[in-house]
Amino acid sequence: MAGDETKATMTVEEAIKEIRSMQLQHDSDIKTTGESIQKIQAKIATSNDETNKKMKEEFQNINEQLTSQITSIHAQVNTTLTNLKQEMAKFMVEEIQKLNSEKQTVRVESNDSLTTLIKEIKEMKRDIADIRNVQSNDDHVQQLDSHPNGVLFSSTSKQFQQDQNTPSTTLNNDVLSIHSNSSILNNNRPQTVFLPTSTNAPVFHGKPTDRPWQFLIRIEEYTETVHMWGEDLLLRGISQFLKDTALDWYCQLRSCNCLPRTWAEFKQAFVKQFNSPIRIAQKIQEWKECKQNQDETMNEFIIRLRALWIEQFPLETETDLIKHLFCKMRPDILNIMGCPKINSLQEILTEAQRVEEIIYHRQKQYNTGKRTFSNSNYNNNNNYYKNNNSIPKPNDWSQTNNNGAYKNDRQQTQGNQESQQQKVCYYCGKYNHQSRDCWYKKQSSTVDSDQTTSTSKNE
Repeated sequence: MAGDETKATMTVEEAIKEIRSMQLQHDSDIKTTGESIQKIQAKIATSNDETNKKMKEEFQNINEQLTSQITSIHAQVNTTLTNLKQEMAKFMVEEIQKLNSEKQTVRVESNDSLTTLIKEIKEMKRDIADIRNVQSNDDHVQQLDSHPNGVLFSSTSKQFQQDQNTPSTTLNNDVLSIHSNSSILNNNRPQTVFLPTSTNAPVFHGKPTDRPWQFLIRIEEYTETVHMWGEDLLLRGISQFLKDTALDWYCQLRSCNCLPRTWAEFKQAFVKQFNSPIRIAQKIQEWKECKQNQDETMNEFIIRLRALWIEQFPLETETDLIKHLFCKMRPDILNIMGCPKINSLQEILTEAQRVEEIIYHRQKQYNTGKRTFSNSNYNNNNNYYKNNNSIPKPNDWSQTNNNGAYKNDRQQTQGNQESQQQKVCYYCGKYNHQSRDCWYKKQSSTVDSDQTTSTSKNE
């Protein structure tokens, strides 16, 4: 309580003095702390300098070590490279020497083979010449034997043939050896392969008369068989098969970066571009007028029909094509075939071929029968006119009677033609009728009766 009282009773001057003393203490404390801080900073600077020096020395040492290692590595690499170069040079020299030696051996072998071939060819020529000489001698001997005065030389020719028997056997052996050698030579020779001639590639110009679907089918078949291309390669190389406006259209698509990515898309764009309205109208008209001709076989007609069908109805199936085929085939074939329960097009084609054979045989039989009938009538008429010219002319009544008899006989010959083809007439000596039905016999009897009963027109 006493201290509190002294503080409470302190004057202003005393308080100022105490504050002044406290400030002086604080100032001294601040100075001491600043000095200590300066000392610490000096220590830090000296330590930093020392560390920097140490780091520089360490870096220098490391650089020196690295440079020494790099130089040593370079020296090692150079030594290894020089060693490799020397080894490669030695190897190359050895290989070149081996190749030269092999070339020399090959040359020697080829020269030997050529010399042997030349010798064999010369021997073959000699053998051929000997064979020719022997043949000429044999021919000469045969001529002497066949000569009318060759009786004196028959013994000499026989002796000559006996003398020639021994070399002929040797020559035959030589010929066999020649054939064997030639077969060996042919086996040793390289065989040549004859390539077929190149076919003309289909080209599309882009004209209104061109057929785009037919071009696409042909180009797919051509590139697959000749170049072995797939759809990707065909899409890349289609430009070389386009000309004129079609090529211009393709170049425009390429410049605009609008080329199709697949072959199916290209086909759609191609058909949409070049399937003009004129072409569409022509296709519709051709499809309407497409009928099987009378002299056209079913195989020929199906090719023509299928080409138009692909262009006109590209989305239809084989069953639809069968329906179109029944509507457009010849009526005579359709009447014989009827409506068979057949699902495949190939079976329908085979059935149509069978029907065509039947129609052909029927037409052939009809033509042969008609030809034989016309020939028989022609011969009968000629003979009739000849007989009438040789016999004096009767009156009109006899002519009418003769015409009636001629008509009756003609009807009989028409009815009995098939049964009378193998018959022979004993009256006139001709075929296809009997003596009782002979026209000449009846004609002569009627002429005799008319001469006795009728008079001529002049009288």
